Amino acid sequence: MTPLVIAHKLMKPAGAIDNAELQERDEIYDESDSAVQRLITGAKRGVTRSSAIGCFEREEDDNPKILERLLNTFDEAPGEESFVTFSKAAVGALKSRMEKKAPATGGYVIFVYYENETGEQAGQKYLVIALVTDQNIPSFDENLDLIDSTVLDLENLKHGARIRMSSLASNSDGVVSLLPSKRASETAGYFSDFIGCRNFTNSQEMAARLDERLEEWCDSQEMTPDQVSEFRFEIFNHWQKHRGSSEGISIESLGNTVYANDESDRDAFVTFMTDEESGVPGQTPSITAKHMNRFKKFIYSSNGLKLEFNTGGRFNWRSRIKAENGQIIIDDAPEDLINQINQDHSDES
Repeated sequence: MTPLVIAHKLMKPAGAIDNAELQERDEIYDESDSAVQRLITGAKRGVTRSSAIGCFEREEDDNPKILERLLNTFDEAPGEESFVTFSKAAVGALKSRMEKKAPATGGYVIFVYYENETGEQAGQKYLVIALVTDQNIPSFDENLDLIDSTVLDLENLKHGARIRMSSLASNSDGVVSLLPSKRASETAGYFSDFIGCRNFTNSQEMAARLDERLEEWCDSQEMTPDQVSEFRFEIFNHWQKHRGSSEGISIESLGNTVYANDESDRDAFVTFMTDEESGVPGQTPSITAKHMNRFKKFIYSSNGLKLEFNTGGRFNWRSRIKAENGQIIIDDAPEDLINQINQDHSDES
């Protein structure tokens, strides 16, 4: 499927109310153009970087709010013409909300409709909505004089959201990924109001959900402490391998990693992890390194000394092992460890 891309310009003077100017585009961009390809890549990466996830908030009578209604209409007959129509209606809805927020200034509203073509999420369709501004960066002219060049600031999206189109009907958790705004004073909720969802799960909460569900899985499999430790480390290694992916962590791909040689256990793991009551969606947005550290191990090995311990979960030793005044101190060290060290010294003497 060829991606569909269009942008509209929505600007308002800071401090103004009911004074936004909207410049609409009537045609989609040529996806084969290299600049358009960079725009697609930047918007997709920016929206899924440290995103929070959630589902659409419905009206009291369970009717969809405006963006969800527009998405449903577009999803019934997706195509170039309906995409342009959808984008104009959507940016109009965003304009009406932004105009009520005095600090808001707007920017360029980019819409990207695309399909994953590779990997385990192949065939999955998404729609990205990103609000970006431009920035001045230094460059050279033909005489090597320094000049200011104006470019889109795709590394720092102002606002952004991604909708997983296949989950529209079920409105399941994870259908919406929202990029948390870094400009809280300006936001005041207008973009999340436009998206139609407030109850998002952020990176820290998602890591905690994943951790809790993995602990429950380990219990159900009656794993030993060492098995739990290795299992968690595999989870961390999988995350490290895929941390640059704009699609985040897929529970299915996680299952393929930890149960590569056992299809039955793999299927059971995926079913358990994504159970409706688990709070873990089948595909999570990117979880930050800070929040994934609970799954990693501390490992030191040099000059005949090896030290290894878990830094999270029920067998977390991080808070009990300290370095002070050239000494390694272990609080509440296991009695069998103490006995084994004492026995070793006794044998030597």
